[in-house]
Amino acid sequence: AVGDEQNFLCLHNSAHTHGDCLARNVAFLFKATFFVCGYQLKESTKDELQRAISLGCEIGNHSNTHKSSLTKLSDEDILTEIRAASEKIAQFSGTDYQCTVYRPPNGEINRRVAKILVENEIYMYPILWNVDSRDWEYRKNYNNGKITREEAVQGTFETVVKETSEGSVILMHDIQSITPDVVARILEKYTAEGYEFVTVSELFDFKKMQNEEAYFNRYRSVNSITPMN
Repeated sequence: AVGDEQNFLCLHNSAHTHGDCLARNVAFLFKATFFVCGYQLKESTKDELQRAISLGCEIGNHSNTHKSSLTKLSDEDILTEIRAASEKIAQFSGTDYQCTVYRPPNGEINRRVAKILVENEIYMYPILWNVDSRDWEYRKNYNNGKITREEAVQGTFETVVKETSEGSVILMHDIQSITPDVVARILEKYTAEGYEFVTVSELFDFKKMQNEEAYFNRYRSVNSITPMN
C-alpha cells in the first residue's frame, strides 16, 4: 500500500468503452472491481473481460439483464438474473471465474433478496457505494449540447473529488464516453497523494467475515457498512 490510505474506484463494466478504462489501469498500475451484466458478454467482448482479470482486477455480478430492481422480481427471477450473469462470467472468463461480490441494479437491495440468494447457496456480498460520480448525467448534458465535453469531464471529476475520502467506493460507468478521461484525472490526483486503488474484496477483507450475517450487510465504504432491512 502507498501510505495508510486506501481508496477504491468502482467501475461498472460495459461492452463499449471498457478497453479505454483498462488502458488507464496499465498506465497507472491500479486495480478496480468491474461489475458486469451478463447480456454484455459475448465472443466479441470476452477479450476485455479476460484482460481485466489478467491485470488483477476483480469481476462482480451486476445481474444478467439489468432489470430496474431485484426487489421487484419474483424469487425465481432473482435467482435467474444472478445465476445467468455468474454463468456467463465464468464461461467467457476462460478461467471459470467465480464472482464473490454483486452490485444490484440501481443499488436497490433488501433482506429478502439477500436471503433468497443465501438460501440457494449463492454466497456473494452486496456492494453499493458512497461516492456517485454522476458520469451518466454529465455525459447526457454534453450530448444534449448543454455543456462542452471538457465541462462534462471536469464536472464529473470535481463531483468525485468533493465526496471522496479514505476508504471510499466510487461509482462510475465505463459505458459513458467521458468516463475514461475522468478516470485518468482521478488516478493522477489520488496516486500523487499517496492513495492506493484496490478491489472491493481488498477494501473490505471479506475473508475475515465468517458469520453468515455478513451477506446481509450493505457495503458502501469502509466507514459505512449497514445491516439490511
